[in-house]
Amino acid sequence: MRNSIIKKIFVGFFIGVGISTIISIFISITIGKGIYYPVNPQLISEFGGELRSVIIQCVLSGILGAIWNCLSTVLENENMSLLKKTLIHLFTGYVCTCFVAYILNWTERSILGILLFFVAFIVVYALVWIFEYYLYKKNINKINSKLKNM
Repeated sequence: MRNSIIKKIFVGFFIGVGISTIISIFISITIGKGIYYPVNPQLISEFGGELRSVIIQCVLSGILGAIWNCLSTVLENENMSLLKKTLIHLFTGYVCTCFVAYILNWTERSILGILLFFVAFIVVYALVWIFEYYLYKKNINKINSKLKNM
């Protein structure tokens, strides 16, 4: 179990950094007019330079990725109801993501910005949850069908 968690932390860290980098490329393509923005420009002035800002974003994105990857163990727990697992996963993921988003200026630092972030987070989370639920259900039906035919 311990090696599994360490592996999840390590893999999640690099997934988080990768996702953050892909998002920065996508944002630069859409609004950069040929200029690459590795971080939010406000972050550069806040942390006193581009390199320091990129390092902070890299580390926090990696930590966030590690947290999300470790949160998958909550969903694997067979002793909890689906509702309880989902609420723990959702709440913990939201709090951690919101904290990092606030620090890194991924969201506007206002009540409206946090509210819009919350709505977007819930919508994305719900879409991913529904997709995963149907995949899981499809696999169960396939297994049940094979068992019936035995």
